[in-house]
Amino acid sequence: MISVAVLTVSTFMVTSTLVSAAQHRGTKLEAAMAAEAARNVIEQMHSEDFTKLFVRYNETPLDDPGTPASAPGCHFDVPGLKPLTADADQHVGRILMPSPGPELIESTTNKDLGMPRDLNGDAIIDDVNHASNYVVLPVTVRVEWMSENGPRNFQLSTMFAKLLKAPK
Repeated sequence: MISVAVLTVSTFMVTSTLVSAAQHRGTKLEAAMAAEAARNVIEQMHSEDFTKLFVRYNETPLDDPGTPASAPGCHFDVPGLKPLTADADQHVGRILMPSPGPELIESTTNKDLGMPRDLNGDAIIDDVNHASNYVVLPVTVRVEWMSENGPRNFQLSTMFAKLLKAPK
């Protein structure tokens, strides 16, 4: 009788462990997909013209180079991830800039991006538009999705900088 009880408890523990592992496998796969998508967006941004990063990836399509809405913008999708049900734009990915655009203001408060911050290198933090003369650009790429286990998120932050050539 004791051995049957021990065997029953052991079977229950093994079954619970296997079910839990199966549930976490899907969550880990989704997290890996989100991380890979965020890294890909940052790599894509690295391959672009630094002086156009802000206008190409901010929230407003009105300042896009060329025609309005011709740039990638701040939203992106990740195949295999479902948007949050309360997400108005229904995209899982978002690129966060110091300002939504079309102006890039240094005095904006955003703790995640370390703002306010001197973006044009003049050692002054002001309320002037620096969309055309920034030398550093803090960016966060955030992915938020609905998994089987509820809402999940992943984010990466980076600092893009314009490298200046040393005088000869």
